Amino acid sequence: MIQKVEEYCKKNRIINKGDKIIIGLSGGADSVCLFFVLLAIQKKYNLTLQALHIHHGIRGSEADRDAAFAEELCRQHQIPCIIERYPVLSLAEQQGISVEAAGRQIRYRAMEQLRKKLGFTKIAVAHHRNDQAETILFHLCRGSGLAGLRGMQPSQGKIIRPLLFLNRLEIESFLKERNQDWCMDSTNLENNYSRNFLRNQILPLLAEEINAETVEHIASAGEILGEAYHYIQKEAKHWADRLVRKREEGRVELNREGLLLLEPFLRKELYRQLLEETGGLRDITAVHLKRIDKLLFETVGHQIDLPNNRRFLCTYQALLLERKEQSEEIKTDISFSRVLAYGETYVLPSGAVLSVGIPEEINQFCLKNGIKREKIMEENPCTKCFDYDTIKDTLKLRTREVGDYLELGAGFGRKSLKKYFIDKKISREERDRIPLIAEGKHILWVIGYRISAGYKVTETTKTILQIKINGGQKDGREDSCIIGRNTSRTDDSKVGGTD
Repeated sequence: MIQKVEEYCKKNRIINKGDKIIIGLSGGADSVCLFFVLLAIQKKYNLTLQALHIHHGIRGSEADRDAAFAEELCRQHQIPCIIERYPVLSLAEQQGISVEAAGRQIRYRAMEQLRKKLGFTKIAVAHHRNDQAETILFHLCRGSGLAGLRGMQPSQGKIIRPLLFLNRLEIESFLKERNQDWCMDSTNLENNYSRNFLRNQILPLLAEEINAETVEHIASAGEILGEAYHYIQKEAKHWADRLVRKREEGRVELNREGLLLLEPFLRKELYRQLLEETGGLRDITAVHLKRIDKLLFETVGHQIDLPNNRRFLCTYQALLLERKEQSEEIKTDISFSRVLAYGETYVLPSGAVLSVGIPEEINQFCLKNGIKREKIMEENPCTKCFDYDTIKDTLKLRTREVGDYLELGAGFGRKSLKKYFIDKKISREERDRIPLIAEGKHILWVIGYRISAGYKVTETTKTILQIKINGGQKDGREDSCIIGRNTSRTDDSKVGGTD
């Protein structure tokens, strides 16, 4: 197997002679296999190796056992080992993300920090073919585009994956042949994490009911998609060089007629590359790229606002990407509009702070916060949870616009925001100041009043988005969340919902 890994590394240009490599050593079978593979080729390639073990502070004595195992393994083979401890649970809570996501962020951050500190060239992680199939399936379920459906790459920046072509059975067989022990992580058997559920339930079921080679076929499909995507990337770059009419700081003009000559998938990759160059791809989804492409067929003046203070605008001869003016605070108390980014906070004119959470699997959210699902479905004036899967476009924090509406629930249909304000006896002046969370013209939340039934958490909700309000003016009630207003509230029951 050592020879197979070596050939894979040569083919994908993963390892060079003289490389200095950080090994992510958890103590599990995969990382122990990686450890011995790199050890076997160390002299041949003149490698400098350094192991790093992350203690997440979650599994008590079991985690202590893993750390001790990694340390002893390195001592036996004279490889330096560093043990770093992080309070993953509290860090996940602080950032409003899942424990699984927090652990992943911490591992990569810690490895990169150590790599820079030591002046090393690469970071080796032990992902294998089963992990690849799981990742591709996870991305597919989350609505990823072609880039995500490729799965993980043999090398990405400083990260290398020498075992990506091996399956879990080959890895365990390799260790058994050497009579080498490894550690078992009991949390890998729990299905309250999305990836664990795919690993332990969905993939085995597909293998049993559909095809025993499911993992192999999914991973192979990822490789084929990767080859196709590589070609599309090159073509998109070629056409970008031809179709960019003008490029200035924070502003790119694309020839509109030229774009119409390209296939849609090529146009969308071109947009993706430009966005990556002008602010990055954080919070950019396949839905955004699809909406950008629709601008080509709309009338002049139409635009789409994007995360990181950017927008695409349709002009007579061009599709224009530009950066909007950045402002940490909405300064006017008359009207405003701002694209919301997950995990960020925003100061409203009243002084209240709006916090946008990170989309999270609902069962994991309940487990992390120690609450029952039914409690999430209850209304809370200052904290709202929305069914994330019903949100298909960019969210905005803004004041009212012509055509805004709410969905009122079963049997009640839609109601224009204007009619809702009239029914609530809200003065014309105050209507212009009430902050809204909107997806296009559909209002998710009239802050201080109600949310649209179209986004409510139900028994079938899988993923939620939580948005909170802190501060601002109060109306005297302990549980109230009134943002810069001083009017009485009336019962909403007659319009199909509650405050």
